[in-house]
Amino acid sequence: MGLRSDFAKLQAEDSSDEEDVASAKNLAALRGQKGATTWKTSEVKEDSPPGGCNNVVGFRAGTHVSTVASGAQGSAVDDRAYTAYGAKMEAALPYEGPEIAKPEVVVPEVYSKPPALPPGRLSLVEELNAARTDPPAYARKLEQFRPFYDGLTFHARSGPRSTNEGIEGYSRVVKWLYTQKPRGPLKRVEGLDEAAGGKDSGKIEGLRVDLRADGLPDEAMLDLLICDGDKMRLARNRIFDARLTRCGEKDNNLVLAQTFRPHLKPGKFEYEGKLPVRDEAFLEVLLALPEPLPNDLMKHIKAGAKAKYGGRGRGAAAAAPPERERERERREAETMAAEGRAFRRDGSACAPYAPSGDVSELERRLSRMEGAGYGAYREIERSAWYFEDLLLVVDRVQRDAFAAPSRCRVVVPEGRASLPGDTFATAEARVAAADWLARRFFETARRSGDDVRTETGGWGGKKGGEIRIAVASQFVLSRTSTRVSSRGAIEARFTVALPARGRSIEGRWAADVVCARLPRIAKTALRDGPGILAHVDSVLEQQHLRRQLDAKGLCAFVGDGAILPRASGADDRPMREGARKFDSSECGKLRVALEQRDGSLVSGLGLPAGVSLICGGGFHGKSTLLQALQVGCYDKIPGDGRELAVARKDATKIRAEDGRFANAVDVGAFLANLPNGVQTSAFSTNDASGSTSQAAAIAEALEVGATTLLFDEDTCATNFMIRDERMRRLVADDREPITPFVDRVRALADARGVSSILVVGGTGDYFAVADAVVVMDAYLPRDATQKAKDLAHDHSPPPAPRRFFAPRAPDLQSLTPRGRCATRTMKTFQYGDNNDVDLSALEQLVEVGQTAAISAAIATVSASSAAPRNRTLADLLQDLDRALEADLDILSPAHGGLAGDLSRPRLHEIAAALNRLRTARFKQQQQ
Repeated sequence: MGLRSDFAKLQAEDSSDEEDVASAKNLAALRGQKGATTWKTSEVKEDSPPGGCNNVVGFRAGTHVSTVASGAQGSAVDDRAYTAYGAKMEAALPYEGPEIAKPEVVVPEVYSKPPALPPGRLSLVEELNAARTDPPAYARKLEQFRPFYDGLTFHARSGPRSTNEGIEGYSRVVKWLYTQKPRGPLKRVEGLDEAAGGKDSGKIEGLRVDLRADGLPDEAMLDLLICDGDKMRLARNRIFDARLTRCGEKDNNLVLAQTFRPHLKPGKFEYEGKLPVRDEAFLEVLLALPEPLPNDLMKHIKAGAKAKYGGRGRGAAAAAPPERERERERREAETMAAEGRAFRRDGSACAPYAPSGDVSELERRLSRMEGAGYGAYREIERSAWYFEDLLLVVDRVQRDAFAAPSRCRVVVPEGRASLPGDTFATAEARVAAADWLARRFFETARRSGDDVRTETGGWGGKKGGEIRIAVASQFVLSRTSTRVSSRGAIEARFTVALPARGRSIEGRWAADVVCARLPRIAKTALRDGPGILAHVDSVLEQQHLRRQLDAKGLCAFVGDGAILPRASGADDRPMREGARKFDSSECGKLRVALEQRDGSLVSGLGLPAGVSLICGGGFHGKSTLLQALQVGCYDKIPGDGRELAVARKDATKIRAEDGRFANAVDVGAFLANLPNGVQTSAFSTNDASGSTSQAAAIAEALEVGATTLLFDEDTCATNFMIRDERMRRLVADDREPITPFVDRVRALADARGVSSILVVGGTGDYFAVADAVVVMDAYLPRDATQKAKDLAHDHSPPPAPRRFFAPRAPDLQSLTPRGRCATRTMKTFQYGDNNDVDLSALEQLVEVGQTAAISAAIATVSASSAAPRNRTLADLLQDLDRALEADLDILSPAHGGLAGDLSRPRLHEIAAALNRLRTARFKQQQQ
């Protein structure tokens, strides 16, 4: 049953008609309707209530307004159905707004003897005071009223300009209302100060009130309540177009309400008559809005107020200083990230923003936008909408049809997705289940064609309409595109290109995309389905194998039956034809068996901790094996072929990188006696050579805790890897600044416990220092350790260096982006103006979402005000990695708010990117 489908049943439980009539009479008596002054409005609308009703009674802000007519068959709407229905909706997806600091509320003297008010109706101040004993309720109530204080503009002035009598007394009352925040919704009064100065005669003739409110939702209702002692008179609101709104299924449950529309010009509310004003009198504006008030209302009000009343105007954002605009975007992103969470700490789902309505209301709203300017779409920004079994959330609306598409989410409460318990029992299972759901969402949209963008007729033609989720790779990563909570709730984030023709809205098309096509995709994809348990089990199996490596004394393992070759260099899927399955039957002592989760054993090649060589002829599979091992730190999807290829989670690929940047890196273990007296203990360069870049890469990897290094001779600097005897005789050791890696690899293993796996096909220098040698022959491995030892010459490496790296502390200010950040491809991102970071040497990056997350991670570290000044890079990144393990969304504020395009990177890739950031500055720490 849908979230809103119980409403009819709840309505049937309403109070009897007799109770309604009695309630109406009581309200009329309390309001003093009999004998009240009749106010003449400037005009009478044709849609006035039956019986000539000109009076509106306002219940408490946040519920509804009922019509009470003298001599008419009116009745009050019972609150119980609304309350019960609201409780049901909140139970399914409750709203959890941000905590609001509790301000000091001082009740003015005018409220010391407040006029009698009907049950359930309190003044704004009294509502706040009533909730002060309950801090959470107080915070919610204050958040409801806050937009009115900040955004609603009230204008009032006397009638004839020549008549100044009584203006001083009235000015005192109204100015108290608009200056004593947060005790009233009035923000500014125009025309009073100029007219003030006359004697207080106690009355105002021909008062004209002009109310303006920009950005309020269609459901907003506003009344003017004029109070004088214990007498109250309600003036009908004639701002734009007062209309009758049906509040229930009964024909007599009607509301005379004011609908505010930001794109309409403000109207006027005028009445004639004599209004007695004394010191204790006050004027109050009553506002009735959907309960609870949407958090995004304040943003709409402020935007409308700025545009109409002295705002920066159209185009001001482009003319604003870039730094100020970026700071504004950053604050907005932080707010969105703080308020937009869809899961509680206990794993249950909640509405990120106060729900704005259901699917039918959203469809009506979008359809009404047909032909409007594209900016009208912002009316639905930061809103939430109930569909039958899910909640649609619109986080960010694109600014025009040519901008990046709008960010949206779907939240499925726990129980409605019916996920098997095993899919969300552990954090690892939740990541795997979310990965499966994301792929299913992508495939569902692709098969239906809903991910295809429409482009017709050039600039003025139709465009948009596509629904897209981040594309997943062959690997199972923690992503923001889809998340599963500890109680089985689901959140999927995606983009929707809101349709347009030129820069005009295609409202009916948008309604079809958002209200028909999108729910169809979500309901198909975001639920239990065949394959999800197998997907989760496969991921958990890989993690189980990886956890056994250290206990077995291994740094990597490849199981029999694995398919290692890939379809092509541009396609990471398995080779479909001609691929040979991995078989370790010829690996002798290197063949080991690991236990699977069901207790069975899987045999394969186990590379021991220490120094391992992968040898063989060209095109026989050496690099193919190493490439499988370098992604062995990741879990793969079922059917990838490399599920049985696992390595330590910190395995790091090392390669040469001509021209890279390095700062304050200790490469003294490999380089010494450089020309011109360059210090290698704190080496810095803007243009590293192949050998110096490789030395820096090793030191940087060790600095952040890598325990396994991977090398392929094809991508290494030869003079860094080896130096044979003939070259040693030609160039004396004291004239060669480079100590080759072959002289250090053994010390790394023995003194530091760092293993190395090397692909070598052109030199036998490493035979003497190797613990294991594997020869690949036609893609099949065999153990050649003993034969290699027999062929090796005696090798006496130099003494181990005092240290292989020096810990460094980054200057956090140097990591702050100076300009806009953007992720271009998986191998490069922009970090500030004219500052592109090249990651082409990071072969273990597998998704563009990781690159985007790396950029956000560096910005997050740079903004960490709590970090001590001299904290080492390793400590900072380890803390960050633990935080990412708990919640990847901590990067969202630095990424422009909640988004679905982030994938979790390893701290090793974050460190590598940071070390390649040319603005970064480091200072070595004493060990």
